Amino acid sequence: MNGMVKMAELGREYSKSLVRRHTKRLGITPITEVGASKDGTVRPQSLITEEEANRVRESIAGYLAQRGERVAAPNQRTSVFYMAAIPPGSTPQRYKVGWTNDLAARLGEYRTLVPDVEVVVCWSCTPVLEKAAIEVLRGSVERKRSVKHIGSEVFEGDRDSILAILDRFFEGSGKDRMDVNL
Repeated sequence: MNGMVKMAELGREYSKSLVRRHTKRLGITPITEVGASKDGTVRPQSLITEEEANRVRESIAGYLAQRGERVAAPNQRTSVFYMAAIPPGSTPQRYKVGWTNDLAARLGEYRTLVPDVEVVVCWSCTPVLEKAAIEVLRGSVERKRSVKHIGSEVFEGDRDSILAILDRFFEGSGKDRMDVNL
């Protein structure tokens, strides 16, 4: 496997769907070998050369740059709680909230369904804080008529009301809003 890169590793750098799409678009055909996983089971692995992996990385970076996004290096990723408009400017206003450790990849996945999704704001966060933030938002929404809870992580209504609830929660958790550079 010297000089070879596992497709699964590229999938951790970006998103699996982005890697598959760009590999196919570039006409790269991974080879399949049998290898042992961490738990000792034998599984097939898809491999490409280091050169092909770099071509895939460049293709993804170009694609994301064209969309106005940036890709953080894997060691520079930050876990965040985000609020995204889906789609921005719609009536009524709908917002998706959630946690991710790779905002660019998460947005890339959403954009396959909602091409113009837009991140409104994010805070540094842990998965435990995400659950608490969503519960606080759900509880607060029940008392506010300007916001409705639509689905597990989707809310509809006044943007400023949702932001005020989340700002209060994250201020109490010692977290400040972060700049969104996507």
